[in-house]
Amino acid sequence: EIAIYGYSFCTAARQAFMLLMRNALRVAVINSIGSFVLFLGKASVTCATTALAMNFFQSDDDLHYWAVPVLFMAVFSYIIAGLFTGVYEMAVDTLFICFCEDSERNDGSPGKPYFMSARLLKFMSRENQLMQLSTLFNMAAAKGKVGDATKPIKGLKGDV
Repeated sequence: EIAIYGYSFCTAARQAFMLLMRNALRVAVINSIGSFVLFLGKASVTCATTALAMNFFQSDDDLHYWAVPVLFMAVFSYIIAGLFTGVYEMAVDTLFICFCEDSERNDGSPGKPYFMSARLLKFMSRENQLMQLSTLFNMAAAKGKVGDATKPIKGLKGDV
């Protein structure tokens, strides 16, 4: 918001917060998927580093207690992987705010084209469809219009 409109920090923070509130479902989806993927990245880096450290320290005949250095390596590799993925997470959040701003300012017409890539637009439109289906299902479930999966369906063969 500061770079796009030139607002002061507090005004831009309020505008960005309101933008994220208007896109709350998208925020929830992106944050849950992103957090899981980033955790997998941190875990894989930690496991690979720990495996390499175990291999290295076990082969050293002068080292009798190799578990302690391996544990320190695991902890420090997780911390360092967290620092690196934090930068990546910030980039994802920035791109998401840009996507939300682009979606609100432009409608995809020739006069107001989207500035996002076609792949991002396709991915997010698929996410929108899934969110709409989920919302419709939740509304139907709240009204009691969704059948109970534990009850048998009448008219089927083998119905008791």
